[in-house]
Amino acid sequence: MAAKFVGWMKRAGERAFHLHRFNIGPRLTLCFLFINLTMLAGSAALLWQFHLVLAQAGRLRGVDQELIAVLQAHTNLMKFCERLNDVAYSQDAARLLREAEPLRNFLLEDNRSSRRALNRLPPETQPDPALLPTLESIQGSLRAQFEAIVVLAAAGEWHAIHLRLDNEVRPLESSISELAGNTDREVSEERAQTVSNIGQAQRRIVLTVVFTAALMLLFAVFLGLAVTRSITLPLGCLMEASKALGRSDFQHRVSIIGDNELAHLGRVFNDTAGILRDLYETLRRREAYLAEAQRLSHTGSFGVHVSSGKIDWSAETFRIFELAPAIQPTFERVLERVHPEDRQLVQQVMDAAIRQRQTFDFEHRLLMADGSVKHVRAVGYPSTRGEAGDTEFVGAVTDITGRKRAEEELQQLVDLVPQVIVVLGPDGDWIHANRVAREYTGLTLDEYRSVDVIGKVIHSGDVERMRAARTRALSGRTPFELEARLRGRDGEYRWFLFRYNPLVEQGRVRRWYASATEIESLKQEEERVRRENVRLEERTRIAQELHDTLLQTFLGASMQLSVARDDVPADASIKPRLDRILQLIYQGIEEGRKTIQDLRSSDSRTLDLVLALSGVQQELAVQPDIDFRVSVTGRQQPLPALIRQEIYRIGKEALVNAFCHSQAKRVEFELEYADSGLRLRVRDNGCGIDPQVLHTGRAGHWGLTGMRERATRIGGRLEISSSSSAGTEVQLSVPSGIAFQASPGDPSL
Repeated sequence: MAAKFVGWMKRAGERAFHLHRFNIGPRLTLCFLFINLTMLAGSAALLWQFHLVLAQAGRLRGVDQELIAVLQAHTNLMKFCERLNDVAYSQDAARLLREAEPLRNFLLEDNRSSRRALNRLPPETQPDPALLPTLESIQGSLRAQFEAIVVLAAAGEWHAIHLRLDNEVRPLESSISELAGNTDREVSEERAQTVSNIGQAQRRIVLTVVFTAALMLLFAVFLGLAVTRSITLPLGCLMEASKALGRSDFQHRVSIIGDNELAHLGRVFNDTAGILRDLYETLRRREAYLAEAQRLSHTGSFGVHVSSGKIDWSAETFRIFELAPAIQPTFERVLERVHPEDRQLVQQVMDAAIRQRQTFDFEHRLLMADGSVKHVRAVGYPSTRGEAGDTEFVGAVTDITGRKRAEEELQQLVDLVPQVIVVLGPDGDWIHANRVAREYTGLTLDEYRSVDVIGKVIHSGDVERMRAARTRALSGRTPFELEARLRGRDGEYRWFLFRYNPLVEQGRVRRWYASATEIESLKQEEERVRRENVRLEERTRIAQELHDTLLQTFLGASMQLSVARDDVPADASIKPRLDRILQLIYQGIEEGRKTIQDLRSSDSRTLDLVLALSGVQQELAVQPDIDFRVSVTGRQQPLPALIRQEIYRIGKEALVNAFCHSQAKRVEFELEYADSGLRLRVRDNGCGIDPQVLHTGRAGHWGLTGMRERATRIGGRLEISSSSSAGTEVQLSVPSGIAFQASPGDPSL
């Protein structure tokens, strides 16, 4: 019977409601709304019945209070009458008068208590309207009789008092007793009616509770079945579709009914199934591509579960280790394939990676069954899975045997390159140094790999700078270069330019290739240019000082001397001497101007040493009978401007000394261009130079000192020999590496 009812409820729910049109929220809201309305209606009926019961209870409490008030008044009046009779029949007037006041107060208090009790009855109680007036009438009559008895007792009329007690007071006692009896009967009838009403209300409450519960159960069953069925049916379809999806049946589709959340979820599920179908097909294609890519790149993938020790390999990994795919890989089998010389390294790296959960990347060798050796690179990354914190390593193993062979061949080629070349690891470790590098530094390959190479072969002034630059640059992937002084096998330090270029594979630097090119000559040229600039600045300063001091003084002296000469008579014997002095001053001024011009000029114009020095005799206007010979040997070569200027100054100073101070009859000037360098000679057959002057110079004269300083500045060697019989010889020698090394932008080139 119950099953039939439930079936009818299901069919009724399906016919009566189209719940699939509503979302789940509104469905549940309507269901709970109907149930709550039923509960509210039943609760309202129960509250109304409880209200009626409370009203009857209040009425019952009121009639009880009414009866209590009447009985209390009856008791008090009977006590009053008893005391009054006792005092009156004692015929003791003094006693009666003495107790008159207390009895009077007792009667008044009883009257007030009765009125107060009857006035405080509940509103539900409706006592007899004549009850309170009757009671007050009896109390008033007793009070009047008491006052009369008091008067009669004072007069000693005891017989009259007895008659009044019998005829007036006793009927009042009967009246109060009758009033109490009537009230008791009325209260009993009222109580019986109230109890009957309360019983009826209780029965109505029971019926209301039963009816409400039955109605709520009916609504709950009806709506629950309807709503539940409207939810469970689509969920069942989704569950079936999920099972189909778990079986990789991506063609299964969920039937869509309505436009609610479950219908939307069904559409999403169908769309997801379609996407998964496409992704599955794409994944299958990409797996095929990946397998082919691994085969072509000789790179296999693996996964290692640390807690279980389970290892998963790709097909290419099996091919690299030359194991059958049916064999379950283990750590023991992996170590069996590792070359005996590398097993300890592999074990240490794997133990450290598992213990510290860190990435590993290292190379090692495999020893195959046929005795051949493979070089492989293993890279792994840790990942934590699940709530238990299980660690799994995933990574790749690459067969780098071909690359290792290529590196060996590359090292052989690098050894043949006539330049310093070294190979570094990603972190800057020394891997290889070519033959030129080993021969230049005198270090063996093992020393390159074991000692502090930078601290051993780099100049101490460049070590910290080079280490800082390398540390900063090796952390990136950008080529860089730096300059430092490198010690050779001979112990000499020379400047080299170091260039570092990275080999990047899969976004990471695998090798650094560094070359070193000697730039000692370039550094010397830079130093020479720097010195030339310093000298040019100093020459400019000296020229300004000469112009502002000595030349200005000569100009002032010439003007003063000219004025003085004009004041001398033309036939005066001193005038020719003054003209000669003035001419010498003009000549000095002109020479000073030329000197200033030479000092300020960088001599950008071409200066022919032979032509310039050959004209010194005419420039000095010395005796023409001096035999002046000029000779040039070797193939003339261009000279740097600064070298050329200093040679000119040294040669001119030597010629001036020979023409003006040696009293020579023959002066020879020779300029020789040889493979070893440039040589300048100035010889005369004069009186020579005093040995003391030749050694220490003459006070106030700076010619010899200046020549020596100029020779030192250009890296040349100056030799002066002199005697009174053989004359004087000045010889300047400048090495070819200095004399014939043209500076950049030299206009003479």
